[in-house]
Amino acid sequence: MKTRLKTDNFVRICLTLSLLVISTPGFAFESWWQCSSRQGGDWSFGRAPSICLVDHMQTQSFVKSQYDPILFLDSLSRNSERNRYMTELNALAKEVARYYLKKRKPQVSEDEIQAFTKGLLTLMHQETVWSHYRKSTDGKVRYMRGDVGHGHGLMQVDDRSHQTALLAGKGTDLIYNMMYGLDVFYAQWERAPSQSCVNGPTDYKNRIRSAWAAYNGGPARICRWTSTTGTYAHHDTDFLSKLNNQSFKNYVTTEDKKTALNIQCLSEGSRPCSNNGTLDEPDLPEEGKLYQVGSSFYCLVRGDELQCVDRLNDVNCLNIRDKTNYHNSGQLTDNQIKDFNIQYFDRNNVCKDSVENLIPISSEIELQKTINLRKTPAGELVSYVPFGTKLKVLDFEVTTYLEQKRYYKLEFNGVSGYIYAGDKDSHSEWAVEVEDSSENAIVANIGDSIEIVAPYGINQRTTPAGRLQQRIPQGEIIEVVDRVVRGNANYLYYVVTYKGITGYIYSGYLTNLDSISYWTKKLSVGKSLSSLKSDQSYQYLKECPSSDCSFTESYLTPNNDGDQVEILEEQSGWSLVVNRLKNKTGWIKSNQLSGK
Repeated sequence: MKTRLKTDNFVRICLTLSLLVISTPGFAFESWWQCSSRQGGDWSFGRAPSICLVDHMQTQSFVKSQYDPILFLDSLSRNSERNRYMTELNALAKEVARYYLKKRKPQVSEDEIQAFTKGLLTLMHQETVWSHYRKSTDGKVRYMRGDVGHGHGLMQVDDRSHQTALLAGKGTDLIYNMMYGLDVFYAQWERAPSQSCVNGPTDYKNRIRSAWAAYNGGPARICRWTSTTGTYAHHDTDFLSKLNNQSFKNYVTTEDKKTALNIQCLSEGSRPCSNNGTLDEPDLPEEGKLYQVGSSFYCLVRGDELQCVDRLNDVNCLNIRDKTNYHNSGQLTDNQIKDFNIQYFDRNNVCKDSVENLIPISSEIELQKTINLRKTPAGELVSYVPFGTKLKVLDFEVTTYLEQKRYYKLEFNGVSGYIYAGDKDSHSEWAVEVEDSSENAIVANIGDSIEIVAPYGINQRTTPAGRLQQRIPQGEIIEVVDRVVRGNANYLYYVVTYKGITGYIYSGYLTNLDSISYWTKKLSVGKSLSSLKSDQSYQYLKECPSSDCSFTESYLTPNNDGDQVEILEEQSGWSLVVNRLKNKTGWIKSNQLSGK
């Protein structure tokens, strides 16, 4: 794309940076940054110019072993190779779209999946004519770069706006690139039905156009396509033509092909992946056995129920719960599961309930000894964390029930990684849970005040991702009543009360702390905030803490009008406050303020 992806997305996949990369987070990306042995191409499917060696972020052997079916081979006949490549990539993209959307919305309708998929396929056409990896005639694998080298990969992630993501490999690696781009697209996909240019959630055509317009031009341009004039009108016209014509289908030889790539394994980072296609279909689901359902879940048969977890790694928590060792017994079809009740187990709950003394994500731990910090559990050493350090848990991994070894993901001095934290018998010798104390942490603690900083506010819901209650506008300051983490990407939700209604708001996810700062801002400790109680009429502030004092010209309105104050001092049942809306100071009886 010509304009940059905005940073309003939250990254679903975390690939830890090396020390070398992290030590230089702020340098500017020049044109064709890290582009070795650049080659050209043509604006045909699979061969968009230009391409650069993958070697800066991936090894040649890794790409060839993991992504072989979707390498465009320059050494073969263009026509036949294009048909093969397009058929393979079409199968992959359809499964990626389905996998992604069902992860985000498990009860999503088939109609929405089909529309979302059509949006992705058209986006791929518009951005890069379906180009990512090419194996050149010299036998080397290169990947697509656009916009004078600033646009990376199939989804054209721009290195001028997304440095952290690009340094983490989300430009070069195809699945990471697609998932990262889909995070941006999905955020606008969900927002589009509330816009004036879209007639509700099932207006799929206009929903696709709006989501792409915002993907291409930023959130403020979500309805850009309604104008036939302007700098980018021709982009929206081109996109509409591709959406209507779906001309890529001319090169897809069969729509029934299944990708040989293991989408779940590749997207979760549990590499290398077998990539041997789907498992043979078992005759009948058997009681007490584990099966893969689609590409998204691993499910245990219990009576008429399928107990499912998101990731293969989290089957370990079922193993610990049941004191056994489940193995994958095959893949179930939609027809085979139609009579089962599907129960999705959130890893944060099932692992906490099953693993002895597992410290929850978002809680704070104190190290009882100096511990090595590694890129992955038991992986490459990147640093160490000193004895006595207190940090928040950003993620965890556990092993089987016999030992229940646990690893916690932390961020220390700008470096993310995992520490070993003992087993079921020795965990207290390695790290213990302590009360939240990090005053400068991004994640707010219970009782902290946060400010809504997301440009369009945040929806408040009855449950995480549940029924909409209301939208809390940008700039509002509210207190955190509770904090929960859900999903395999560790989505962070705060429980807050606003205008008398208590519910959940989303605030990014803990696999990427930068995503949290897009949604909310934790206010400094000691900044006590309040508002006039909703059952009060407007109240003028006093010049001193007494009923005999004169009134000031400033007054407060109830909280449902958004009039909030900072409490500077309290004295004999009175509070000295600053009115945030009018920037006026005065005294008011403390019992007239919320929470007093």
